[in-house]
Amino acid sequence: MTILTDFREAIAAAAAQARTANKPIATAKNNIKTSVQGEALAARKRTTPAATTGRTANPPGAILETTLFVCGAVVMIYEITGARLLAPHIGTSTYIWTSLIGVILAALSLGYWLGGQAADRKAEMKVLAGVLFLSGGAVALTIFAGDYLLSLIASTSLILQLQSVLAAVLLFAPASVLLGFVTPYAVRLKMSSLADSGRIVGRLYAISTLGSIFGTFLAGFYLIPFVGAGRTLYLIAGCLLVLGAMLIPFSLGKTRAVVLLLFMGGIGAQEIRAMYLAKTQDLYQTDTEYSAVRIFTSPEPGTGKLVRYLTIDPHYNQSRMYLDSDELVAPYTRYYHLIRHFRPDFSKTLMIGGAGYSFPKAYLQEYPAALMDVVEIDPGMTALARRFFRLEDDPR
Repeated sequence: MTILTDFREAIAAAAAQARTANKPIATAKNNIKTSVQGEALAARKRTTPAATTGRTANPPGAILETTLFVCGAVVMIYEITGARLLAPHIGTSTYIWTSLIGVILAALSLGYWLGGQAADRKAEMKVLAGVLFLSGGAVALTIFAGDYLLSLIASTSLILQLQSVLAAVLLFAPASVLLGFVTPYAVRLKMSSLADSGRIVGRLYAISTLGSIFGTFLAGFYLIPFVGAGRTLYLIAGCLLVLGAMLIPFSLGKTRAVVLLLFMGGIGAQEIRAMYLAKTQDLYQTDTEYSAVRIFTSPEPGTGKLVRYLTIDPHYNQSRMYLDSDELVAPYTRYYHLIRHFRPDFSKTLMIGGAGYSFPKAYLQEYPAALMDVVEIDPGMTALARRFFRLEDDPR
């Protein structure tokens, strides 16, 4: 009996020792389990649907995708149109394009940063709608004040590089900052969890870039040559205002009312100004496939005779014509008659570039038996010559 009792006590002691030895392992397992559960809870909090954080989790339909596509298109249309707006006042040199591209890229970068900062603080659809409305207002401000600011800048003694940068900053930077704000803010609105963030960001940026590609071709191939730079601005400002209204419909606060008034006032002011200048100063401005063209009438220095000018650059006149005769105005064109000295027996002539067709008209009058072929790459220029420079079709 004593041996059996001692054996049982030994077994009990061994079991107790084993339990004591295994306790740290069990404790570690429990700690690991608790830690895993804590991480899972934290992850669930991080990926909580946006609706619980005070923003719209799933915007209706494809409204954000549409917004990014349109804004991407608007940025490029705005940039390309800018070159046409600056051309009559500052010129068409590479300084113009360099300034526009550099300033707009800088403004977009600032907008991206501001949009990301704002989205992390609080992302709401009404904020995005407000930014779109303000960007439409900034474009409307370009419509309203563009000619006045550009005339003022062109009259300064600043070098051309500074004039072009200043014009780009004042007219195109504000709207570009607001348009840059849109992309990161819309991405934040669209994301409901970190699990699919890469897919969402990639898709939305791809949509925005596709919009930019579409806007580039639309502006260059259709809007500017056939609609005109000024009315293209009307169109893109209107698109931004409509987008803002679509995001938050039936909401018209004081800011939106002011923006709408600025938009309508800008259009009205531009159209009234164009009609006034056409009637009082015989000034006409239009866009062809190749150039921004300005036609106006002014007395000739020295003689006082009225001359009609055609210009695509503020520093040069491409064509000039007396209103009361077809006599050549530009001194250099009179040297073309030296053809009689170098080729007295000429009968057929080729002229490259017609513009206002001043010399071709004088040529046909001066040499009744001769023929001339004129090559003008811009059909819009020929149409303007027919309308404003007394060009008539002639079989010769």
